[in-house]
Amino acid sequence: MCIRDSLDDALLNLHKLGTAFKQDISIQFTSNDGVMEVGAGHGVFKEFLTLLSNQAFDVAQGFFIETKDRELFPNSDFINQGNYQRIYEFLGMVVGKAIFEGILIQPVFSRCFLNKVLGKTNNLDDLKLLDAKLYENLMKLKYYKVPTLIKNRVTWKV
Repeated sequence: MCIRDSLDDALLNLHKLGTAFKQDISIQFTSNDGVMEVGAGHGVFKEFLTLLSNQAFDVAQGFFIETKDRELFPNSDFINQGNYQRIYEFLGMVVGKAIFEGILIQPVFSRCFLNKVLGKTNNLDDLKLLDAKLYENLMKLKYYKVPTLIKNRVTWKV
C-alpha cells in the first residue's frame, strides 16, 4: 500500500475481506517514491491502522463532522451520496479491528452517535451535545406560554 493512498487502498483491498479482517493481516508500505519500506510484524500493522484511522476520521474527508467539543458525528451531507454504506461499514471494521488488536486510535465519537450505534435511545438533552443553539431554542419554545406564542404569531413549517 502506498502511504499517501492508504485510505483508498485499504477500502479497495481490505473491505472485501469481510470477517477475515479479524485475522492477522500483513501490510507492506510503499513510500511516496515507490520504494518498499522495510518492516515486519505487528508494529507495521499498528502504524498502518493508526495512519488509516487518522485519515479516515479526519473531518476534511467529509465522512464525519465535528461538534463544538470536537467529537465526531456522521456527516449527513455525505450520507446522501451513493456508496456511503460501504465506507461507513469499512470504518466500523477499522474501529473494531483497533479494539480487537488493542490499538489506540484518535477519533472521539459523540455520545449521540455512540448511543445510536449501541441501540440506545437519545433524548432531547443529548441534542445539546450536537447543536447547542438548536437545543437552546427548543428549550425556550418548550417553556413559552401558549398565549405568548399566539401573540407573537409563531408558526412552524416542515
